[in-house]
Parts: sequence; structure tokens; C-alpha cells
Amino acid sequence: MISRKMVLSLLAVTVLLFTAAGCVSPFSKEVRQRIDKGISFEDLLANPENYRGQVVMLGGRILMIKPKKGHTEMTILQQPLSLDYSPVSGDRSGGRFLLIVKGFLDPAVYSPGRRITTAAEVTGTEERSLGEKTYTYPVLNALQVKLWPPPPKGYQYWDPLWGPPRGPFLEPHPIPHPPPHRIR
Repeated sequence: MISRKMVLSLLAVTVLLFTAAGCVSPFSKEVRQRIDKGISFEDLLANPENYRGQVVMLGGRILMIKPKKGHTEMTILQQPLSLDYSPVSGDRSGGRFLLIVKGFLDPAVYSPGRRITTAAEVTGTEERSLGEKTYTYPVLNALQVKLWPPPPKGYQYWDPLWGPPRGPFLEPHPIPHPPPHRIR
């Protein structure tokens, strides 16, 4: 028979583990304290000059990477962040931003399509052509960067909050629905 003391000990350990898992962040405490959580990407995109000098946390997919003398420049397609601060897979995006990282980042590692999260300081804007349009990019200087590992080959992911519909009358599948997007 299991004693009450044993059950309470097991419950305490479980709560402690879940609490510790929820506190994991890809960034240092000093950088996390500087992040202004009240700035959304939509606000930043609408008027980047208002947020010059502020530190934000953004993530998304790398579209382009250019090593330059003394730094590396990346174009990022912004995507919302999940609870673990990783970019959410899918087509939702608020736009693009330029990320400047001190030093050299290898384009073979930081390749287009990889997911990235950064804590970065807003430094201004830069206009560049995007097709036939002139696009105003918010420019950010990275304080810290987290490159997320690629999913294993053949792995299919869907966000449980935005995944496929479920219910007895929607699609009668005896197995779970496949995700809407396949990541390679």
C-alpha cells in the first residue's frame, strides 16, 4: 500500500519538475530583464523609430544570410513564438526584419528555412526592394540568438492550438490527423 507521505513526496517532485521546465529560456537572465514584452511585432513594424533602443524578443525563419566584415546580416520572416520561445510552424507572419549579429555565422549552419529566436535591440529601419515593392525593414542588433534544431527527416509537426480540426463528424479517421504542413 502506498503511504500518504510517499504520495505527497511524489506530488511535490512532480510540481517542482513542471515548474523548473516552465522557467527554461534560451536567453540569459540579464538579457531577459531588458526585454520589453509590451512591444508586439505589429507595433514595431508600424513605427520602428518609436522603439529605437528597446530590446525585443522575436523569432521566425531565416530567409537570407550574408556574412559581412565584422558581422552577419540575416533577413528573417517573423513568426509568433510558442511557450518555449520557438517560432510556431505555419504560414502566420507579421512581416520581415533584418537581424545584425556580431561576428561570423556560418551560412551552412544558419541556412534559409531554419527557425531562430533572438533577443535584440531595435536600431532603426532600412528600405530595400522586395520584388517590385519597396519594403521598410526594422533593423535589430542581436544580443543573443537561439538557432532551433531542425526536425528529424520525415517528422511532421502541427501546433496543437492551431492544428487540424477534430471531432466525430469532421473527418472519420481512426488515427490522428496528419499535420497541415510537412517540414523537411
